[in-house]
Amino acid sequence: MTPFAKDYGWTFPYLYDGEKQEFSTACGAQSTPHVSLFDAERKLRYTGRMDDAGRNSGAVDKSYLRDALDAVLAGSEVKEQVTRSFGCSTKWNFKKANVAADQASWEKRPVTVADLDEEISKKLRANGSKNIRLINFWSTTCGPCVKEFPDLVETYRRFQGRELEFFSVSLDPVAARPAVTKFLQSRHAAIPDSTAKSIAADGLESNNYHWTGGNPDTMATAIDSEWSGALPHTVLVAPGGKILWRHTGELDMTELRKQILKGLE
Repeated sequence: MTPFAKDYGWTFPYLYDGEKQEFSTACGAQSTPHVSLFDAERKLRYTGRMDDAGRNSGAVDKSYLRDALDAVLAGSEVKEQVTRSFGCSTKWNFKKANVAADQASWEKRPVTVADLDEEISKKLRANGSKNIRLINFWSTTCGPCVKEFPDLVETYRRFQGRELEFFSVSLDPVAARPAVTKFLQSRHAAIPDSTAKSIAADGLESNNYHWTGGNPDTMATAIDSEWSGALPHTVLVAPGGKILWRHTGELDMTELRKQILKGLE
């Protein structure tokens, strides 16, 4: 929240209710975002969604919160006092057992590794899917690569309900395949059901690749000709093959997720 507030120029305070969630419970929070508007006497005047924007950016046709604010400030009744708050369900503490079960289920998913050559590299870049592709180049001997990899998997899981695919590309020597496989399995770099079909439909065997095509210049030229070869290197590729964002070096995960959201707009 701190970098988010800074980026958007928020000057008002915000509260953290994550430990006991008493205030959220008292307000009857159902999803994120869910708005509760109180008047000067702390009487609830409106509860529900902010507007009809959904995930669309730009101007909105209907803002329930603005209408409610205008009514309260004018001393009149709010016409629509309750609306449905469409969004992700509130992450209540009592659901922690569900989180643990989901993690256990994820860790049981198979992790595969496939050979990468120039032809498949071109297919990765061309991106014949309708999803944004997050491609990360790494190796088991690269400290920053190893450090950031679990966060890349976590990011993929966070966005598994959105139009995002994650591909890892190892530049380890061909003989190091056992080490590559062991590393990926230990970090649970699996494919969620939400993107498994789109990856297969584009003729791709896995979401994890190991370069086995000889001179890696051909792979770099096929996927990102501006890449110097330094590891780690990460690109976001739009449907149709346009590179939306690239970064060489260890990732700032907040920035990466911002770029993913920007690409999904």
